[in-house]
Amino acid sequence: MRQLGFMFLAAGMGAFGVAVFHLYTHAFFKALLFLGSGSVIHAMSGEQDMRRMGGLRSKIPWTFGTFLIGTLAISGIPYFAGFYSKDEILLSAIHHPALFGIALFTALLTAAYMSRLLFLTFFGEFRGGHEAEHHLHESPWTMLGPLVILAIGSVVSGYALFPGHEGARIRLPEVIQPVFRLGESPLHHVSWVPVAATIGALVGILIAWYHYLAMPGVRAGLARALRPALAVFSAKYYFDHVYDGFVKHVVVKGSEHLLWTRVDAGFIDGAVNGLGTLMRGIARSLRPVQTGFVRHYALLLLAGAVAVVSYLLSSAGRVHL
Repeated sequence: MRQLGFMFLAAGMGAFGVAVFHLYTHAFFKALLFLGSGSVIHAMSGEQDMRRMGGLRSKIPWTFGTFLIGTLAISGIPYFAGFYSKDEILLSAIHHPALFGIALFTALLTAAYMSRLLFLTFFGEFRGGHEAEHHLHESPWTMLGPLVILAIGSVVSGYALFPGHEGARIRLPEVIQPVFRLGESPLHHVSWVPVAATIGALVGILIAWYHYLAMPGVRAGLARALRPALAVFSAKYYFDHVYDGFVKHVVVKGSEHLLWTRVDAGFIDGAVNGLGTLMRGIARSLRPVQTGFVRHYALLLLAGAVAVVSYLLSSAGRVHL
């Protein structure tokens, strides 16, 4: 969602090409991270809880290497694709301090939570038990091949040439021309932005390293001190509870009691079944007429003919009078 927020920010600033550029680079490393997660789950025989992982970098080195590239790219580390597109978005918001600050802080959070994922999964000691550790295995190349291709794209896609852009540099709308090139330090008023963004990403990585590798006891202490807030975060702001409650009690039960019981079963089925019952009653009343005997049908034909002739003669007599 943060990456979508970056794209919307760029579009809101009028930098539509930058938004599309981030969509393009983001496609590589986000797909890499999703498929890399699948490779980890495959290696763990279906386990998805990161609290039961750890130390997997030596067990599944190809998955780890590609996942590391995806993490560095989405964190905005220089020379990876996310660095170029993300920093262009930051530069597009340079004249809006509040939005720029939010975007910069969001970039730091992205680096922090992605590093947390990386450290919990691939570093430290394995926490899944001896039985699970015995079954750890690298994914086959049918799964690793796409990861390698996406890892390459997570690096080189940042150097792509787009209309109105120059490769391997910060690309901006004409109103704020490119001012930062890797290996150069021109004295322009926004040349500090990529440096600040990179420092922010590194700070996010260091925060995750400190809390999940270097001093995990500090994290446990913070969790105890911030238990009420942690409960809200763990419950994902209770969005799922509200959503499930609405769907279960309003949508599902409402559909069962109103749409299904009353409208579908009560009105529609009632009308169809009632019409069938009416037709069945009429047919039952008319059934004695169909006796199957020819003499009866001949008698009915004769009676009908007499009735028609009598009606015609009666009508002719009235006309004559």
